[in-house]
Amino acid sequence: MPMLPYLLLILSFFQFSASNTQQDCSKETGIAYETLQKEFYDFQTSYNNDVVGKFFACFWKKNGVMNGEGIVNKDAFIDYFTEFAHINRNNTAEFVDNDMVDFDFEQNEQVDAIRVVNCVKIGFFALTFADREPKDLLKMMMT
Repeated sequence: MPMLPYLLLILSFFQFSASNTQQDCSKETGIAYETLQKEFYDFQTSYNNDVVGKFFACFWKKNGVMNGEGIVNKDAFIDYFTEFAHINRNNTAEFVDNDMVDFDFEQNEQVDAIRVVNCVKIGFFALTFADREPKDLLKMMMT
């Protein structure tokens, strides 16, 4: 089955928590939403993707998933994903604790920001696999 519908779903899922966050990060990074969309669609974003890394370092900081130094807070990610996916926090924690996502952070804020993006993509894919209804994950995260 082609991955594009799932990538669209993931992109929609990433409709940023608030459109103000999207606008703020676009302004701060100089990355337009349209540019981000073009770079976002690989199922696993490459760790050397400067566009996604730079934008999402800003995004995760503004959403409390990363602190000001770019360090990822695992509990904040669990809270973010739980709220974003509208699931039980225990389910998210189990997903993370079972190593379904890569929390082996490098202390490089852009690479780690991409790791968090990939964690959300994997989690969203796992949650929505049965639905088989494509959604635009990036668009979803931005609202």
